[in-house]
Amino acid sequence: MEGSPVGEKRKKLIAGLILSVVLTLAYLPVLNAVFLLDDNDELAHVGNMQSISAVWGADCYGFFRPAKNLLYYFVTRAAGRNRTAARVISLGLLLLAANMISYYLRRLGLDFRTAYASTALWALAPTLVSSVAWFSCANILLMTGMGVGALLSWENFSYSTGGRAAAWLAVAGILYVAAMTAYEAAIVVPALIIIREFLIVRRTGRVPRRALALALLLALGLGYFVLLRWHVSSTVVGILSIAPAPPAMMSFSAALLMIYHLGLWLWPFGRLTILSTFDPQAPGMMPAAAAAWILVTAIFVMLWRLRRRIPFVVFGILFFFIAILPLSNLVPLYNGPMADYYLSFASIGLAVAVGWMLMTGFRRLRERGVKAERWWSLVVVILIAWRAAAALYVPLWAAAWSSERRLLQAAVVNAPWNNAARAELARVIVGEKGQLSTALHLAQQSVEGAPWCPRGYYSLADVFSRMGRYAEARRVLDRLIQKYPDLTTAYVLEGALYDRSGQTASAERCYRKALDLRWHPQYSPIAAINLGGLLYQQGKTNEALEVWRSAAARDPYSLELQANLAFLYTQLGETELAARHLDRARRLGYSGDAFRR
Repeated sequence: MEGSPVGEKRKKLIAGLILSVVLTLAYLPVLNAVFLLDDNDELAHVGNMQSISAVWGADCYGFFRPAKNLLYYFVTRAAGRNRTAARVISLGLLLLAANMISYYLRRLGLDFRTAYASTALWALAPTLVSSVAWFSCANILLMTGMGVGALLSWENFSYSTGGRAAAWLAVAGILYVAAMTAYEAAIVVPALIIIREFLIVRRTGRVPRRALALALLLALGLGYFVLLRWHVSSTVVGILSIAPAPPAMMSFSAALLMIYHLGLWLWPFGRLTILSTFDPQAPGMMPAAAAAWILVTAIFVMLWRLRRRIPFVVFGILFFFIAILPLSNLVPLYNGPMADYYLSFASIGLAVAVGWMLMTGFRRLRERGVKAERWWSLVVVILIAWRAAAALYVPLWAAAWSSERRLLQAAVVNAPWNNAARAELARVIVGEKGQLSTALHLAQQSVEGAPWCPRGYYSLADVFSRMGRYAEARRVLDRLIQKYPDLTTAYVLEGALYDRSGQTASAERCYRKALDLRWHPQYSPIAAINLGGLLYQQGKTNEALEVWRSAAARDPYSLELQANLAFLYTQLGETELAARHLDRARRLGYSGDAFRR
């Protein structure tokens, strides 16, 4: 049976099964991960969708990611927003991507052991944990699977002829576009195919014409995709985690961000984090960026010289740099600067490079036996110890996601420069007994360290309001509004502060301004609920009704809006409409019949 087609299939099946079991056990703690931050925004956004056809559009931040919307649509409708069900989906996407990668690497030309070793190195890297634990990153895992599927389809196309080849080429194109509907970083797939042709298949120094033809074909498809995205999401919500800086300065910082992510995968120990802030104009940042460009140039010169001797290592490292390129802000899109989930796709290349070196070392030792050169033994031992230690961190990092406080605390400890995480930690602990002074200190540090980042201002205003220092809280929000006049959240929070102080006219002004801005899935319904309540208390029942009806049309799954409409229709004697909205509210979890605000 050894060496027969049936034996080979059985071997691959067993290897895939073992890999899936190991990954499931390693990532089991993510089943307890909580919904946090971006999850809540996207859940609120998708919760407003009245039919599945609405997923074909922008996500909660304005990016055209229908595949992400579809994942959340399933969780909100079929799984009842169950966090464990969401992580089961993420774990399934991880297992699917891992098995796709192993198959792709075998088709690429790696032997069976090296392909599976490389896949295990990719999947058991701590930097992959956030992509599984944070459901907001499930679309990145989906993109990884579909992106690898496009690469695999190209491999099958390469070994096919006639109609079969045309079919595989079509599949590659479809998966490529589908991957971009999940996450835009899949744009690099044609470039990865070209370096595959150049290094692995044709080492002639000339890119094959078929790769250029595919690149042209996919570029045309990409042009349509870009136009569609522009049409659907003409307004994108700014994340504001990067300080305002000239585009040229942002582009110049790209090498620094690439080297950061390379270092994060190579040495993840003690670097668990979430969120990030980055100031290209901070002291010493430009010299560091210049040094990073020198290092990147040196790496590329070395790769060029070694391209014929170790093509798979060169391919793997180039794979990383090409895949991380769209996320590095070389084109100054002002993406979030640093994130371990950026490595979900790009780290496939690093795993290939390390896996090839590891398995080559094993082969050298086996071939030469006791005569093996000592340095090969040392290389193998170091590689095994290094990646085994990294793999042991996977369940530890996964367990940290079971508590928002624990996760943010680790992020602040591991990255003292992370002012966004510091602000969110202040938000989380401010309600805990005896933590007001700590929360105040954290929020003040965040505002001082990253004065362009709204998170710190929100947390500082929250702390001041809980201390009863409403005037100071309003001044904090006024400073933020002066910087960013179109932040819906800032106006809602300031309106609530005026409301608590009894300044209803100012509160009404803030709520109306918030509702005039771009709809925020979490905070715009709050503005509508509070504004309607103020109007009702002033006897302006019809105005309150119009505010709540308009908001409910935008957010039909808001329990509070449905309950308030039921109450108001009852007051107006519209019993049929009141019963309809009360029924909707109860189906959303409402258990009373009183006015809610």
